[in-house]
Amino acid sequence: DQTVKNVRITFLEPLVNELTAAGYTVSSEVRYGNVAKTINEITTEKGAKVIYIAKSNDTGLASRLLGSVPSTLIQIAAVPVVVVP
Repeated sequence: DQTVKNVRITFLEPLVNELTAAGYTVSSEVRYGNVAKTINEITTEKGAKVIYIAKSNDTGLASRLLGSVPSTLIQIAAVPVVVVP
């Protein structure tokens, strides 16, 4: 799919290269689907021990506090979720 290829080339590869050059171990993925569920699936597949996610600016009480994806992840994730501002 051309969209996936463009996202990889334009956004992910430069970021992965920059972080790898800085000494971090990094991987990237592009997938379609429900964001929170997909992040949780990737976490399980990769054996991650924690999820770090940025707070979003969505509407609704829980969403206003954390964001809809972070709020959902806190509820469904098999590992701890750290929400950063």
